[in-house]
Amino acid sequence: MKLYLDFNSTHPPDVIALEKSRAFYINHYANTSGLSAASQLTHRAVENAREKLAALLSIKPQQVIFTSCATESNNLLIQYFYNEFQKRAEFQKNKHPSIEAIFHVISSSLEHPSISETLKALPATDIEFIRFSKALKLRPMVLNRNEQYDVLCTVAVHSESGLRLPLEELFSLYRTKARYILCDYTQALGRLTNETTHEVSWLTRQDAFLTASGHKIGGGFGCGLIILPDSMSQSTHPMHLTRGGNQEFQIRAGSHNIEAIIAFAEALEHRIQENNEAQWKLIQNKFESMLRSKLAFLHGFEIIGSQADRAPGTSLLYLPNIPIDFLIMALDTAGITASTGTSCKSRARAPSQSLMHCGYTEAETLSVLRLSYDQTLTEAQIEYASGKIAEICRAL
Repeated sequence: MKLYLDFNSTHPPDVIALEKSRAFYINHYANTSGLSAASQLTHRAVENAREKLAALLSIKPQQVIFTSCATESNNLLIQYFYNEFQKRAEFQKNKHPSIEAIFHVISSSLEHPSISETLKALPATDIEFIRFSKALKLRPMVLNRNEQYDVLCTVAVHSESGLRLPLEELFSLYRTKARYILCDYTQALGRLTNETTHEVSWLTRQDAFLTASGHKIGGGFGCGLIILPDSMSQSTHPMHLTRGGNQEFQIRAGSHNIEAIIAFAEALEHRIQENNEAQWKLIQNKFESMLRSKLAFLHGFEIIGSQADRAPGTSLLYLPNIPIDFLIMALDTAGITASTGTSCKSRARAPSQSLMHCGYTEAETLSVLRLSYDQTLTEAQIEYASGKIAEICRAL
């Protein structure tokens, strides 16, 4: 049996969406910025995709900015926020030369490396972390300063554990204390249903910037999103993330990846139509119940955050005293693809900083196996995967 259990890293290709986008691109490949009839046709295709995405998410088309991936989106926005801070700092320095300017950030401790590592690399930056317990419960936090912070960063769904962050609670606590809000929506987007798409428009009405990536929803690589706050759609904003062209309302210059943009919109439409959260949760409960039964012999085994509010389709297994590298290789031999956590770090086998923030030791964070899947997982597949994981863990 071939079994792919690494959806959080990359969603399997949406063949229909990709075939449709490829068929268009093969016949219509003119640069969207040109004046020719061929360019106008490809430009219209990009705008159709933008309008489709906006309609699916109940936002305005001008809020949708295309990038190459969520990592680029996160980096561009953080750099923009930092540049704005530097302008304010320069102004303040002229008035008060003795005051040292610090870029103050409130960040959840569960951020993807494209946010956490980017923040760490910025000079004169102070980060206060919103922390969670080992059970992934929010810990109360008292801010260290009364003045306004520059940025609030929060992920919507933690890529490693599947934890749904309590966005309403976080926003009620910290939204008014930050000039900008960045919400990494990458793992949440592909889990939207017809009943939950309103969350995106709600977030943008709270002045949040959202980011996402096409390969997490089956649209393939090459297209990411920045979703602008609703307030920025009301008028032209002097925001330039990259320069060099007039693409993306002059916010993000660069030739459009026509094929990836069309695939993104098509794949998201399919995910929203097909997702059934109740069914997905049922599959997750069956899988985790089977895993608990099969791995009962392993002292200290747990499913991290099992009592927390998790989005469906992620099971993060803590497997003490199991050499995870050998487990991954043995699973590969059995036809099962899984991962050790966030895809940007798994090959390097660096300890998970987000789990360490939650109280896990470095050794413990290196003893986890992440299984991620959708609602199509069958009982036969659940039985096979659970049995193989237990069999290999016994051998190791």
